[in-house]
Amino acid sequence: MRPWIWPHGHLIVRECSPGELKRGDIAVWFDGRRLLSHRVINTTRGEITTRADSHRSTDPPVAWSQVVGRAVAFERGPIRY
Repeated sequence: MRPWIWPHGHLIVRECSPGELKRGDIAVWFDGRRLLSHRVINTTRGEITTRADSHRSTDPPVAWSQVVGRAVAFERGPIRY
């Protein structure tokens, strides 16, 4: 997700409903083992499609039940945006 999100930083995440998550947002979800965050490419009634900024291919679909929320800010040390 560079250059916007760097390793060892913190994402500030807010819960959101399916209707609030839009194309271009950074979604955060739990895949059963870990939390992941990628940019939203498309939303449908039951799932979202995401892709890492540095990849050309999309991720497997993410069910709405897996979504934790939307990243609203990033901070690393004294930097926050």
